[in-house]
Amino acid sequence: MIVSVLYAGLIQFSIKRSALNLMNGENLFIAMENVALTGAIFLFILKWYLLLHRSHENTKKIVEKLDRQYPHSGIDQLDFNTEIYLRKFKKFFQIHFFMVWASQMQFAMMPVFHQFYGLIKSEEIEWEHIFAINLPFDTINTWWFYWPNLFYGTWLMAYSGMTFFCTDTLYATLTHLITMELNNLAQIMSEIDWDVEDEEAEEKAIKELKKLARIHQQLIEVTEELNKISSPLLFVHALSCLLMLCTVAFLAASGEGHYFMIKYIIAVIFIAWQFFVQCFFGNKMTDASLRVAEGAYNSSWYKATPKYRRIVLQIMMRAQKAQKITGWKFVDINLENFYWVIQTAHSYFSFLKGVYES
Repeated sequence: MIVSVLYAGLIQFSIKRSALNLMNGENLFIAMENVALTGAIFLFILKWYLLLHRSHENTKKIVEKLDRQYPHSGIDQLDFNTEIYLRKFKKFFQIHFFMVWASQMQFAMMPVFHQFYGLIKSEEIEWEHIFAINLPFDTINTWWFYWPNLFYGTWLMAYSGMTFFCTDTLYATLTHLITMELNNLAQIMSEIDWDVEDEEAEEKAIKELKKLARIHQQLIEVTEELNKISSPLLFVHALSCLLMLCTVAFLAASGEGHYFMIKYIIAVIFIAWQFFVQCFFGNKMTDASLRVAEGAYNSSWYKATPKYRRIVLQIMMRAQKAQKITGWKFVDINLENFYWVIQTAHSYFSFLKGVYES
């Protein structure tokens, strides 16, 4: 509640500054800067709401699913340690989304902090003029409210930087562990020799194949639960990444001075980098899920009996449906869609720049 009140005050200050610029007849660049800031803050608020609204039940489901014992395949080459590794991250996983809530303030707070810093250096704008704009729920109405908010913003930017590292590392770890186990499963299935001579050996081979199929099913279940938790977050993040890349790149190209340009170029790089990390590991997991079907086909299934061939066929048919991390089923989190986001942001950037120059 305290964080919400303080952050609402910062939003209120941004709205004040936007209204002041429009009343004073400032150019399109100043107006666009504040519109971009206000839009980014709105998207972040929507992202936090979706995150906190849906994360509790889905987090409980995936923790319960990870607590179950995975059946061992009986094959020495398969070291199925996903459950062990995920148990180490269990506590972090439970607070993961609350950490994301604070971490996403980093880019929303940075322009606000810049506005505060610009007011100190500016000699044309007086504090009395800014605070004379009366808006509902006015929380920053005196000079004495400025310094607590400045300290709050500085502390939150430092904290959110560490939180970004923690949450992205956790997401990358979870997807990479699933990818590792899918690759192990595909390799083991491709190396098994099913050229058996007696009925007893054939039954044993079929039993081992069924265990591998159950492991594949449980990996699919864990992936689906992880997708349920991260899907709303990734959807809003992809949308905010698209809009912020467009607007911040426009601010960098339209600004004057090397310091101004470098500041926004760094912001563009870090916005794109975070989304690239998510798409990179999501793409690796998708490719690994398709290798399971390839591994089943590369085994010596043609030497086995029809009963074994039917089981292999079922595994191949299920593995052909790639496991994906999606953004609310609207967009797949992979490198192809990362390129699409960059391309679309560049198109909107070119449009805004053309309108501004004309």
